[in-house]
Amino acid sequence: MSRPPRTKKRSSSRTRKSDRRESNRSFSSESAEQKRRRKPRVQSKPRKSKLATRPPSPPKEPLLARIQMWFDVSNEPEMSDKERRPESFQRLKFGGGALGLCLSLLVVRAAYLMLWPNPKLEQVTKQQYENTEIIRG
Repeated sequence: MSRPPRTKKRSSSRTRKSDRRESNRSFSSESAEQKRRRKPRVQSKPRKSKLATRPPSPPKEPLLARIQMWFDVSNEPEMSDKERRPESFQRLKFGGGALGLCLSLLVVRAAYLMLWPNPKLEQVTKQQYENTEIIRG
Protein backbone atom coordinates (compact mmCIF):
# COMPACT_ATOMS: atom_id res chain seq x y z
CA MET A 1 0.00 0.00 0.00
CA SER A 2 2.51 2.53 -0.99
CA ARG A 3 1.48 5.87 -2.34
CA PRO A 4 2.29 6.89 -5.87
CA PRO A 5 5.14 9.41 -6.16
CA ARG A 6 4.07 13.04 -6.05
CA THR A 7 4.51 15.14 -9.14
CA LYS A 8 6.12 18.52 -8.90
CA LYS A 9 3.58 21.34 -9.23
CA ARG A 10 4.22 24.50 -11.13
CA SER A 11 5.28 27.50 -9.11
CA SER A 12 2.96 29.78 -11.08
CA SER A 13 -0.49 30.37 -9.67
CA ARG A 14 -2.00 30.38 -13.16
CA THR A 15 -3.21 27.23 -14.85
CA ARG A 16 -3.44 26.55 -18.52
CA LYS A 17 -6.83 26.43 -20.21
CA SER A 18 -6.37 22.78 -21.06
CA ASP A 19 -5.72 21.97 -17.38
CA ARG A 20 -8.89 23.79 -16.38
CA ARG A 21 -10.94 21.94 -19.00
CA GLU A 22 -9.65 18.57 -17.80
CA SER A 23 -10.49 19.37 -14.19
CA ASN A 24 -14.01 20.47 -15.19
CA ARG A 25 -14.52 17.25 -17.15
CA SER A 26 -13.60 15.12 -14.18
CA PHE A 27 -16.32 16.72 -12.09
CA SER A 28 -18.93 16.61 -14.82
CA SER A 29 -18.43 12.85 -15.31
CA GLU A 30 -19.92 12.20 -11.85
CA SER A 31 -23.38 10.81 -11.90
CA ALA A 32 -26.24 12.41 -10.04
CA GLU A 33 -26.15 9.56 -7.52
CA GLN A 34 -22.49 10.17 -6.73
CA LYS A 35 -23.10 13.90 -6.32
CA ARG A 36 -25.90 13.18 -3.89
CA ARG A 37 -23.74 10.81 -1.84
CA ARG A 38 -20.83 13.21 -1.65
CA LYS A 39 -20.31 14.63 1.83
CA PRO A 40 -21.33 18.27 2.26
CA ARG A 41 -18.52 20.72 2.73
CA VAL A 42 -17.94 21.72 6.31
CA GLN A 43 -18.09 25.46 6.79
CA SER A 44 -16.09 27.07 9.51
CA LYS A 45 -17.88 29.01 12.20
CA PRO A 46 -17.90 32.77 11.76
CA ARG A 47 -15.11 34.39 13.72
CA LYS A 48 -16.05 36.66 16.57
CA SER A 49 -14.37 40.00 16.74
CA LYS A 50 -12.20 40.49 19.78
CA LEU A 51 -13.08 44.17 19.73
CA ALA A 52 -16.21 45.51 21.37
CA THR A 53 -19.27 43.62 20.21
CA ARG A 54 -22.78 44.96 20.31
CA PRO A 55 -25.55 43.04 22.01
CA PRO A 56 -28.11 41.68 19.55
CA SER A 57 -30.80 44.23 18.77
CA PRO A 58 -34.46 43.25 18.81
CA PRO A 59 -36.13 43.08 15.39
CA LYS A 60 -37.68 46.36 14.35
CA GLU A 61 -41.36 46.50 13.67
CA PRO A 62 -42.62 48.09 10.47
CA LEU A 63 -42.85 51.87 10.39
CA LEU A 64 -46.58 51.97 9.70
CA ALA A 65 -47.32 49.78 12.73
CA ARG A 66 -45.16 52.01 14.95
CA ILE A 67 -46.96 55.14 13.74
CA GLN A 68 -50.36 53.55 14.30
CA MET A 69 -49.38 52.56 17.83
CA TRP A 70 -48.17 56.09 18.51
CA PHE A 71 -51.52 57.61 17.47
CA ASP A 72 -53.61 54.93 19.18
CA VAL A 73 -55.31 56.46 22.21
CA SER A 74 -57.54 53.52 23.15
CA ASN A 75 -55.10 52.48 25.92
CA GLU A 76 -54.97 55.97 27.46
CA PRO A 77 -57.03 56.53 30.60
CA GLU A 78 -59.99 58.82 30.07
CA MET A 79 -59.63 62.31 31.52
CA SER A 80 -62.10 65.13 31.75
CA ASP A 81 -61.66 68.38 29.84
CA LYS A 82 -60.83 70.20 33.07
CA GLU A 83 -57.84 67.93 33.58
CA ARG A 84 -56.69 68.25 29.95
CA ARG A 85 -57.02 72.04 29.72
CA PRO A 86 -53.73 72.94 31.50
CA GLU A 87 -51.81 70.57 29.19
CA SER A 88 -53.24 72.11 26.04
CA PHE A 89 -52.76 75.63 27.39
CA GLN A 90 -49.10 74.89 28.14
CA ARG A 91 -48.61 73.49 24.61
CA LEU A 92 -50.26 76.59 23.14
CA LYS A 93 -48.01 78.88 25.15
CA PHE A 94 -44.88 77.01 24.06
CA GLY A 95 -45.87 76.91 20.36
CA GLY A 96 -46.97 80.55 20.36
CA GLY A 97 -43.76 81.63 22.12
CA ALA A 98 -41.57 79.76 19.61
CA LEU A 99 -43.49 81.24 16.67
CA GLY A 100 -43.36 84.74 18.19
CA LEU A 101 -39.61 84.43 18.79
CA CYS A 102 -38.97 83.40 15.17
CA LEU A 103 -41.11 86.25 13.80
CA SER A 104 -39.45 88.82 16.06
CA LEU A 105 -36.01 87.63 14.87
CA LEU A 106 -37.18 88.09 11.29
CA VAL A 107 -38.39 91.65 12.01
CA VAL A 108 -35.14 92.56 13.80
CA ARG A 109 -33.08 91.28 10.86
CA ALA A 110 -35.16 93.26 8.37
CA ALA A 111 -34.86 96.41 10.53
CA TYR A 112 -31.09 95.95 10.76
CA LEU A 113 -30.77 95.68 6.98
CA MET A 114 -32.98 98.72 6.33
CA LEU A 115 -31.96 101.13 9.11
CA TRP A 116 -28.20 100.75 9.63
CA PRO A 117 -25.91 101.89 6.81
CA ASN A 118 -24.09 99.14 4.96
CA PRO A 119 -21.56 100.18 2.28
CA LYS A 120 -21.82 96.90 0.38
CA LEU A 121 -25.61 97.06 0.13
CA GLU A 122 -25.49 100.75 -0.84
CA GLN A 123 -23.10 100.00 -3.68
CA VAL A 124 -25.23 97.11 -4.96
CA THR A 125 -28.44 99.16 -4.91
CA LYS A 126 -26.74 102.17 -6.55
CA GLN A 127 -25.40 99.94 -9.34
CA GLN A 128 -28.81 98.35 -9.75
CA TYR A 129 -30.59 101.66 -10.31
CA GLU A 130 -27.90 103.57 -12.21
CA ASN A 131 -26.70 100.92 -14.67
CA THR A 132 -29.28 99.58 -17.06
CA GLU A 133 -28.69 96.08 -18.30
CA ILE A 134 -30.67 94.94 -21.32
CA ILE A 135 -31.06 91.22 -21.57
CA ARG A 136 -32.18 89.98 -24.97
CA GLY A 137 -33.21 86.43 -25.47
